[in-house]
Amino acid sequence: MLTLAVSTLAAQQQDSAVVQRMRDIETRIQIDVDDFKGREFYEPRKKGKMQTHRTCFFPYISYSPEGSSRTLFGYVGTWTDDWLMLDGVIVLIGEERYTYTLDGLELLNLRGSDVTTGGYSVSCREWVHLPAKMGDSEFAMFQAIADADDTTEVRVRAHGTDYSRDWTMRPAERRAWRDLVFYYRNFGLRAQGEDALVLRTDYQPRKPPIVEYAAPALHPKPRPHDPIKVAYPPGLVPELVEDTVLVFAVVDTAGTVSEAHIEKGSRFAALDSAALAAVQEAHFSPGEFHAQKAVVKMVVSVPVAPAQKAEE
Repeated sequence: MLTLAVSTLAAQQQDSAVVQRMRDIETRIQIDVDDFKGREFYEPRKKGKMQTHRTCFFPYISYSPEGSSRTLFGYVGTWTDDWLMLDGVIVLIGEERYTYTLDGLELLNLRGSDVTTGGYSVSCREWVHLPAKMGDSEFAMFQAIADADDTTEVRVRAHGTDYSRDWTMRPAERRAWRDLVFYYRNFGLRAQGEDALVLRTDYQPRKPPIVEYAAPALHPKPRPHDPIKVAYPPGLVPELVEDTVLVFAVVDTAGTVSEAHIEKGSRFAALDSAALAAVQEAHFSPGEFHAQKAVVKMVVSVPVAPAQKAEE
């Protein structure tokens, strides 16, 4: 029984470490959604920057929510002065050589090209998408890139039927391979639902509604956590002056006062200033409008009296 308990605890700790790493990786990836194809693409956030280089080789995940199927792709891109007729890649990891070449119908579907002109110069842009799933022989190359330590050089050749282009894999590319291969293997532990929305490239944070305190659907309404205490102006104590000051306040979704001013003051500016300062320093329970935290405009009634009078 003791052995079983120790094994269970070790498994839970391992799962926790995997989840923690997945959350860390999600700070460096984004989700691009194609509603027409019904697919989600998990890509490095630095994808655009990597594609500005003359050569690049980085991974991304294509996922179909309907079919619950996913594929890990390697994207090879080149900018050259002449056509390579790109068809694959050769990777050298230390002394180990890996080759991935497309042909036939795959090459027709997974290869693309474009031409850009600038003045008298012409640049030929080519790219191929190299798919692999766990268990495929091609996946071994992707895993080897991810597993290569920092002291091992990773060299890449974008291979074409006419020409080729060589380079040493850059740190950003290597980080992307480590992240996306691990993410692909542990895809079931990815952020989902509301947590995954912030990863989408089209994500726009929903602004909280701004409502009046009297709004019928505002429930619960903001309430101060503690009684609002007023630092009574010392100069007024002998006169035993007391009054009520109305302070307009805007309470944000965190329960703090983001804006405040005197709505209706007393006869004394010192009393007004003391009431205003007390409201600005107060902390409220947030209000909710249709079950969503809201920014609430409200008027706070603040009684101001000398300490000895207030105690009576």
